Amino acid sequence: MKALIRNSDNVSIVCFDDSCEITLNEDNVFIDLGDPVESFYIPQLNASTATLVTPSTMPEDYKGLKYKYENDQWASNPDYAAPPEE
Repeated sequence: MKALIRNSDNVSIVCFDDSCEITLNEDNVFIDLGDPVESFYIPQLNASTATLVTPSTMPEDYKGLKYKYENDQWASNPDYAAPPEE
């Protein structure tokens, strides 16, 4: 797995399978899921504001924003608020 980490607070924004190509550009992050229809940009992040990591393990209940990644370890994000259930 690959995890995109926001540098300002070490929060993991999203994770992707290893087969996905992720490019941190000067003005955005480009995600290529292997099909042009499934490729997209994240304009809020870039090479200065995010880091791409390949952790050896992932939390079983991983959700974007729920965890921080620091010093090669996962920790709960105390500011995480679960979305309301439908």
